[in-house]
Amino acid sequence: MWNRILVASVVTGLGVLLAVTVKFLLPPCHAMLTLVSGTMVPMKCHWSSQMIAGLGVLIACEGISLGVMQAVAARQALGIVVMLTAMLAMAVPTVLIGVCDPDVMPCRMGMLPATLVIGVLLVLAGIGNTVYLWRKNTSGFTVRS
Repeated sequence: MWNRILVASVVTGLGVLLAVTVKFLLPPCHAMLTLVSGTMVPMKCHWSSQMIAGLGVLIACEGISLGVMQAVAARQALGIVVMLTAMLAMAVPTVLIGVCDPDVMPCRMGMLPATLVIGVLLVLAGIGNTVYLWRKNTSGFTVRS
């Protein structure tokens, strides 16, 4: 029981922290790009932060589900889903969408490192939960809620 509550609280808290960090605590650049046509569009770090915030909310929902589920197999599967979602959140600013190129931009100095640190913590929480539940199941002990 304590494992379920602890992991659910950690995952939910880190998911909310991820969404709040990229939206309010360490937001992306607020500058706009002017296209050749004269249209103003946000920089790519803006779109990265939108995606990361959405993934943070998704991770928080996964954490709530971890607290509600009682079946061990479902909690193991959710642990794997948390790991994959966290890896996707880390891939958004590094590989998929990206952030601004200059090293002095707010998105590269704040948003990117914070996303990577929170993502690594979420991956570790997912691995820890999955391994804990797997070892308890294979060692002959019954895992109840």
